Amino acid sequence: MRCDHKNGTISRSLFCSDQMKPLDHRIYFDAQATTPLLPEILEAMLPFLEKCHGRSDAAYLSAKKARKAKWEAREKIAAMIGADSPEEIYFTQSDIQANHLAIMGYTLAMEGVQGDWLSSACDAPSVRLCDSMTQRWSCRRREFPVNVHGLAMLDPLLEQIQSHPLMVSLPLTVPEWGSVQSLEAIASACDSKGVALFVDATHGGGWHTIDVSRIPVSMLSLAPHRFHGPAGVGLLYRRKGTPMGSLLPGERSEAALSPGMESMAAIVGAGEASARSPQGDPQVMNTVRRIRHVLTEGLEHHLDGVAILQREDACSDLSHYLSVAIDGVDGEALMLMANVRGLECHSGVSCRVSQGEADRLTRVCGLPEGFLRSCLTLSWHALSREEEAHEALEILLGCIKTLREMSPSWSRIASGEHFSMSRCYAQLCKDLREGRGDHDA
Repeated sequence: MRCDHKNGTISRSLFCSDQMKPLDHRIYFDAQATTPLLPEILEAMLPFLEKCHGRSDAAYLSAKKARKAKWEAREKIAAMIGADSPEEIYFTQSDIQANHLAIMGYTLAMEGVQGDWLSSACDAPSVRLCDSMTQRWSCRRREFPVNVHGLAMLDPLLEQIQSHPLMVSLPLTVPEWGSVQSLEAIASACDSKGVALFVDATHGGGWHTIDVSRIPVSMLSLAPHRFHGPAGVGLLYRRKGTPMGSLLPGERSEAALSPGMESMAAIVGAGEASARSPQGDPQVMNTVRRIRHVLTEGLEHHLDGVAILQREDACSDLSHYLSVAIDGVDGEALMLMANVRGLECHSGVSCRVSQGEADRLTRVCGLPEGFLRSCLTLSWHALSREEEAHEALEILLGCIKTLREMSPSWSRIASGEHFSMSRCYAQLCKDLREGRGDHDA
C-alpha cells in the first residue's frame, strides 16, 4: 500500500532507507548547515595535523611555526572583512562560543553601566538565550521587531537606539529566508550614540561581503565551516577599544578570552577559507547565481501554488540560498522523500531551530501559523554544479507531484476554497512594498 486516502496515511515505501542513493551519488544542498572542506584548505591544514604539534606560545621551533601560521591566519581573516589590524581577530572553539563571547563578554566588561541590550526577534538562540546570563549583570534583553523577511524594522529600531542601550545585536542574514540585513543606517546610529553593535555573521559570512572599515561594527562573529573551512573553530572580530571580559578561567590564550588548547589545524584552515572565501571569487558567485536561477525559474514555471521567499530586490538576498513555500505539501515530508531520491536539503527551518522555534519565528515575522512547515530550504556551495540544480529540480517536481496527489487539501487550495500559504505570503510582500507594512532596515 502506498497511500490510504481515507485516513491520510502515507506508505513507508516512499521514505524507505533501502531505496536511498549511496553517498557518492547524492546532491548536497544543505550548505546553510555546513559546507565541504575544500581540498586546498585541507592541504594547508595537514602539516598541523601530521607534523607540527607545538602550541603557539612555546619557545621551540614547531611553536614558532605555529605562531607564524596563526598570525598569517589572522591577517587573512582581517583582510576578508576589512579589519584595521589582525590583532582585532580572535579564535574561539566554535561559532556559538564566538556569539557567547561577544554578548556576555561585552556585558560583563560593562557591568555596572546602566542599559539594556537590543536584540533582533530573529537572533539565533545562541544570542537570544544569553539573556539568562546578562541579567546577572543587570542587563536585560529587549527585542526589536522584524518584518515579513525577518529583517529589522528600521524606524522602531532607530528610535530605540536613541534611548542609549548598552548594545545592539542582530544577524547578518536570516537563514530561514536567506535575506540579508542592511547594516549602514543601524551602524551609523549606534556609532553616533556610542552604542556597541554586534553582528552575528555565522550565517552568510564569507558569502556576503562585509567591510568593517566602512561600517562601524563593534563585534562580528563568523563560522568558517559555512564557507568551506573546518568545523571546530569560530571567529570573532572585536574593534580596537571595545571592552570585553573573560567568561572562562584558564590560560591566557586569545588575550584570556578563549582559554584552552588551540587547534592550530582548524585556525590555519579558517585563515585559508577566508583567503578563498566565495565572496571574493567571481566565478563561484556566478555559478551559485545560475543555480538559483535554474531552481527559481523551474519551480515557478512548472508549479502553481509556490512562493519564493525573497525581497523584490532579490540581489540583496544570499545567492546560494533558496527558500520556497509550497501549497499542499508538508516541508518535512518533501525533504524526506527528496532524501530517498538523492537530494539532501532542509525543511523550512534552519539547522539552528526546533519546531517550537519555527513557530516563534513564524509569529514574530507576522506570517500565518504553520508557514515554515510548508517550506523547503535549498542551499548550495562553491563545489556545486549547475547540472546538480537541474537534477535537484527534477527530484523536487516529482516529489511535489506525488505528495500533492496524496493531499486531501491541495485541490481545494488550488481552486481557492482553502487557505493558501503562497498567496498569503505574496500579499504580505505586496503590502510591504506599498508601504502598508514596515520597511526593511
